[in-house]
Amino acid sequence: MYQYSFTRTKAVFKPDGHVTFTSDTHLDNEEIIEIAGDWQSGEDLMASGQSYEKTGFIGKGFTKRGIYVHVLVLHFNCMLMSEPPS
Repeated sequence: MYQYSFTRTKAVFKPDGHVTFTSDTHLDNEEIIEIAGDWQSGEDLMASGQSYEKTGFIGKGFTKRGIYVHVLVLHFNCMLMSEPPS
């Protein structure tokens, strides 16, 4: 598994074709996910008709691929546990 951090970005499309991107850039809003590192080899195995179930590759459609991703919420939980009781 490989860890990646990112900040969620929202895109707003207007009828005139204008696109606005907004994101909350506060460090507290940075999210961390883990992505299976072997998903590409799993896709190659599937394409060749071999078993790929032990990899992070889940499946493939016409426009999308399914890969195993794990959202890390430990930082958020630790932060909540450290707050004083009200």
